[in-house]
Amino acid sequence: MNDSFFVLNITTHTYTQVPPLALGEFAVAFGLAFDPNTSPCSSDHHFNIIAYTTCNQFFIYSSETGLWRESRATPLPIPWTYFPWADDGVFFNGSLYWIRDSENMIVFDVDREQARRMSLPASLVWGENGIRCDAWFGVVEGKLRLVQYRKGIILMWVLEDHEMGEWRTCHTEIADGPPKAKVIFFNGELIVFAYYSMFDQSSHLQTYGMREKNWGRSRELLYWMDHWRKFIPFQVQPRVLYTPVPRPGGDA
Repeated sequence: MNDSFFVLNITTHTYTQVPPLALGEFAVAFGLAFDPNTSPCSSDHHFNIIAYTTCNQFFIYSSETGLWRESRATPLPIPWTYFPWADDGVFFNGSLYWIRDSENMIVFDVDREQARRMSLPASLVWGENGIRCDAWFGVVEGKLRLVQYRKGIILMWVLEDHEMGEWRTCHTEIADGPPKAKVIFFNGELIVFAYYSMFDQSSHLQTYGMREKNWGRSRELLYWMDHWRKFIPFQVQPRVLYTPVPRPGGDA
């Protein structure tokens, strides 16, 4: 990474410019160690960024010092392979999780600075080349979950044991939606899918309600997005709008 980048706080409308990571090797994955649910949304609250390199080493950026440093973590004894989800680390319970390949996840404990591998669900289906998985990965209702859509069937796994890496299939449902769609967001009740229609050569977004078990109306996109997991919708809190009260004998 030779360029700097920015971390934006959408609550305080402030940002931090992160300096380049001066490395001889190439950093293949980054993760933001910050939990908005447990950390105060203030402009002076500190965060960490974890970088994972091709040499299986970890580097840590601290917003408090404004500097990068090499982690004390022992490099993982695994060969480097293609990293399809390099920018999609999920921070949960003090650790960052990355899906690395068809068999493993990388877990980095930020406070302890310890790294380890964790197995993925054996029933998770990967692409033909074995290096890509069209599944959504994130935290829902306080647990790490994987959601995949294959040939009209929604599959969900939940991580029950973080130390042993034990996954459990928690949901299987026939949804009969688009034949080839990617799960790009899930909040426990609503799934957002993206798919490409060969019929009219166009891209679409479509939702599926888990409670109602029905599909929402398809929304056409102006162009196809390359980084679907950057789609992170958030709900705006309702605001109380001021409505003038008519004065007796006067205008509103």
